[in-house]
Amino acid sequence: GVMPKHWNVTKLGMLFDFCGGYAYSSDSYTSESDNQVVRIGNVKNGYMALENAPVYISDKSAVATDKFRINPGSILFTMTGTKGKRDYFFTHLVTKEDCKGKKLFLNQRVGCFLPRKNIDAGYYNYLLKEKRILDSIFVYETGTANQGNLGIESIRRTKVQLPSKEEQIKIREYLDDRCSRIECLLTRKSKIIYRLIDYKKSLIYEVITGKKEV
Repeated sequence: GVMPKHWNVTKLGMLFDFCGGYAYSSDSYTSESDNQVVRIGNVKNGYMALENAPVYISDKSAVATDKFRINPGSILFTMTGTKGKRDYFFTHLVTKEDCKGKKLFLNQRVGCFLPRKNIDAGYYNYLLKEKRILDSIFVYETGTANQGNLGIESIRRTKVQLPSKEEQIKIREYLDDRCSRIECLLTRKSKIIYRLIDYKKSLIYEVITGKKEV
């Protein structure tokens, strides 16, 4: 009853190769360029906030650290945050749009999962946000009184479901469609709410200033 009988269970380390970030020094930073370093604050759950305190490196540094370049189809995750608050291990599936017009590079404490053969990264991007998976990952949280850390070895040995590749794709496509519909509804509702808020402000102003008779 927990999952279909024909599914398997395996460790994340058997499904993905791991790439850790590079410890870029502030001396390697330069003025705005096409090479941006992706830091912890740039990775959120389901999206990238590249506008948050952006940091760039020169073309020379980019060539020297090319193996830390981020490519579409990989899953980014943050490994450091506030201990006990779970304000990290945010995951995001990198898209072509994320990399459009720029090159992105992994900073330290930002990890990257590279899917192996017969693995649909989109399916696991959803799965890694599931509470029971997060519970099993945060069991191994370490750090000081304020700073929490997750080690790659503890993440890699986390057990997850393993459907067939076809089922992974089918589930991912279903969730993509349904989540997209929900986002559209939320956007429409938000626009209505903002219009009502503006109307409320306008109504109050017109009444208290005498422009509108009561």
